Amino acid sequence: MQGELMWKLRQLAFLMEQHAKEQMKELGLSPTQGAILQNLYAAKDGQGPCAANLHAALGLSRPSVSEALKALKKNGYITVAEDPADGRKKCLALTEKALRAKSLLDAGTAVQEERLCRFIGMARRRALLEDLDLMLKNLKNQPRKEGAE
Repeated sequence: MQGELMWKLRQLAFLMEQHAKEQMKELGLSPTQGAILQNLYAAKDGQGPCAANLHAALGLSRPSVSEALKALKKNGYITVAEDPADGRKKCLALTEKALRAKSLLDAGTAVQEERLCRFIGMARRRALLEDLDLMLKNLKNQPRKEGAE
């Protein structure tokens, strides 16, 4: 049983990534770009976090986030502006094009979640979400090794 949970989570993550690639391909986006847009959709008034902190919020590497932000800006999904409170930071905002893509992303996410949770009742889904939240909290509260991103 030791290691079985980690193996299952890796398999699940791999399969979810493959489905996300297929879904994002239809919109001309990468899964990383889709994750950034989802994060910005969840932000209040379309004003997301500063670009420097986005990698931590998503659990992705800085270079991956930087590359995805450049592509999103180039393709008209986001605008990037200086933070008025701190000129060193860049604020991200959604464009009309990104807002139009939201319903397609939401629909794809709903289909994927339904496939994933087919045969799992609502009570078990809620318990699973609570357990996953606890696992995330456990990992986020772990001290990180020096030099780790």
